[in-house]
Amino acid sequence: MRTKLLLLAAAPLPAVERFDPATGAITREWNLTADLPPVAANSGLEGITFVPDSYLTAKGFRDEHTGAAYDPATYPNHGGGLFLVGLEANGSIYAYAILLTVAAGGSVTYDDTLTGIASNSGVRCESFTG
Repeated sequence: MRTKLLLLAAAPLPAVERFDPATGAITREWNLTADLPPVAANSGLEGITFVPDSYLTAKGFRDEHTGAAYDPATYPNHGGGLFLVGLEANGSIYAYAILLTVAAGGSVTYDDTLTGIASNSGVRCESFTG
């Protein structure tokens, strides 16, 4: 049986948190503060969505750390895709490989064309529209 994960974007502290719906507890946190620009109170993460590796590789997503096309094998144990988080402070969307077997995630990249969005609170990926 597969373990179900529910990951949340935390606004006060820019972090992604794993929530256990059975217990109501936060079971792990990936603090993104070091990767993101400083933000004022209540202007942190605004939305989160998961994008499968198959979609990212088919669309030629680029990894800013390697300067090459995104290669999922570079990020073992990342759950089969990237998590896109929207930062309210600047309207940018950042992509993260959340390494599920370690305490902290690894930043992968963000696409500069996804900056300055008026509202990223409903960030989502739909395979038929991109």
